[in-house]
Amino acid sequence: MPTYRALLARKGVVRLFGAAALSRITTSMFGLSVLLAVLHARGSYAAAGSVLTCHALALALCAPVSGRLADRFGPRPALSVAIAVHAMGYVALLAALRANAPFPHLALAAMVTGASTPPASPITRAQWPSRIPADSLRAIYAMDAALNSAAFVAGPLVVAALTLAVSPHATLALAACAKIAGDCLLATSPTLARVAPTASARIEPRAPAGLEPDPRAAPRAHDGRRHGLRRLVGPVAEPQVFLLLGITALDTFGFGAMHVGGAIVAHGEGAAGLLSSALAVGEVAGGLAFGARTWAGTARAQLTALHLATGALLAGMSAVRGFAGLGVLYFACGLLAGARDSLDQMALGDAAPAGYRTETFAWLATFMWTGYGAGTFVSGQLQARAGTTAVYLAAALAGLLAALLATRLRALSPRPA
Repeated sequence: MPTYRALLARKGVVRLFGAAALSRITTSMFGLSVLLAVLHARGSYAAAGSVLTCHALALALCAPVSGRLADRFGPRPALSVAIAVHAMGYVALLAALRANAPFPHLALAAMVTGASTPPASPITRAQWPSRIPADSLRAIYAMDAALNSAAFVAGPLVVAALTLAVSPHATLALAACAKIAGDCLLATSPTLARVAPTASARIEPRAPAGLEPDPRAAPRAHDGRRHGLRRLVGPVAEPQVFLLLGITALDTFGFGAMHVGGAIVAHGEGAAGLLSSALAVGEVAGGLAFGARTWAGTARAQLTALHLATGALLAGMSAVRGFAGLGVLYFACGLLAGARDSLDQMALGDAAPAGYRTETFAWLATFMWTGYGAGTFVSGQLQARAGTTAVYLAAALAGLLAALLATRLRALSPRPA
């Protein structure tokens, strides 16, 4: 397998990674920078939380739409339109904050900003199968997953540093400028200029391995409804894609529970950040280590084993009382998560129907945010009723359920676009 250096030496890869890094770091800056800006303008945690919720819901609902547009009309036109609307959303949000506008104005601006988020990550991930040899896809997706984890650690740190020098409004403005710059860097990449739209692509159902449809069979009455569902939800109608997205939602449910559990153990103090950092550092290390070599066993077996091990570690957290011991388990979970996320992305690219690769990765954001939100909500309710032990046991149960779903996946073999 080629080394990471060899992969970065391939034409266009550094440009794609640089654009992805800038876009993802600034995306991770958004939450904290908006929280601080709204607090500075209105002094209300309730208002700040509501603005962030409006942004997150709009992003989760509209991400698949932007992915479908990128597949139909090409990534460059879709990015260009999204960047223009996204920039206007940032301008409207900053203007509403500066003018201390009523809350509905803030909420609307946040929704526009979230709904118009350029599909930079889905487009980048969709490019790898056609730019990288099949035997190197594991490594490139490992690098992508590690970059994602590193970005969501670096973003809040950058915001914290900026707030020491400039106002919260200026911090948000700088984050917006950097976000637009990163997306423009991707949109102007020569690699995207050679990507043709796939407006005529259709999703055809895949027969289970070894079972081909009987051409003599009469069409069933509900086939029309099934095809209508495919037109509505696109690649999610593909059973393998739905399974993988469901597994991802369960994974992020566990992350949400771990973040809530860490905050409870730290009694709401800043020490909770140490546990999140241990988890993120483990993710980066685990992803890079996993992608650096070939591992025994099929991808399906590896996904199953990784989820079983994650469930066991999460169950162990329910019995650990010391902060240091919990930190070690968080780091170990991160190691498994880095490998698991790399495999998830590789498998999702393999399962994506022809012509729907970008939209498939765009649905990933919807399922991730849904799972994370469910994890934080359920964990909060469990803490109030049953204590911290129940929080980690719920996360463990999600991991075990994900392992069960992984056994239902067909054999995974990355193929070029």
